[in-house]
Amino acid sequence: MRSFTTLFVLATLAGCATQHATTPREYLDQETAATVTVVSDPWIFAGKSNERTLPTVMDDRSAAAAAMAGERPEFVSSKRELISIYAIDVNRMGTHRQYLAVPQALPRVSGESASAAPILELRIANQTLSLQPIAQDPRELGIAKAPVGGHGRASQWSYFAVSRDTFTSIARSPGLQATLVVAGDRRAYEIWRDGSAEMAGLAAVLPE
Repeated sequence: MRSFTTLFVLATLAGCATQHATTPREYLDQETAATVTVVSDPWIFAGKSNERTLPTVMDDRSAAAAAMAGERPEFVSSKRELISIYAIDVNRMGTHRQYLAVPQALPRVSGESASAAPILELRIANQTLSLQPIAQDPRELGIAKAPVGGHGRASQWSYFAVSRDTFTSIARSPGLQATLVVAGDRRAYEIWRDGSAEMAGLAAVLPE
């Protein structure tokens, strides 16, 4: 009986840990009075190894995720560029809007387009979803405070309007691929950390 009880407790704790890992985080933006719900952890994509070498882009949260995931030191310390993609929901007085949010610690280009926001392309199944960055000030979206802290140099974010159904489609897409188009320069990425469980967890708590 004692052994059975111990196993039951361990199973329950394991279940709680799994639930906690995929349960989205919710906070109230004090400046806009919007309730923002964000995935517990993001998708992380790495520049394809056959692409040219670029400066490493790895925020503090991505670095922590790398350490916790037990990634090989040689991979983490390589010059492959990493980007994080967060799924968020903004609730303003009962009106919900969904976005993909990308920290602006992205490769910069020189000249007049140095501050250009990226176009985000996601390869889902046999179709490509091309997302234009929202030109509005984030405060107008209800996001005065960045959805996630600890991004070091990343003081700005790019937001891409999507829908709850898009979250579900992305979460169900194996082998998701991402491409950033910055001032005409296309840079392809492949999955380094799969965020499908967290994205599905967010979609599940949103209203139909």
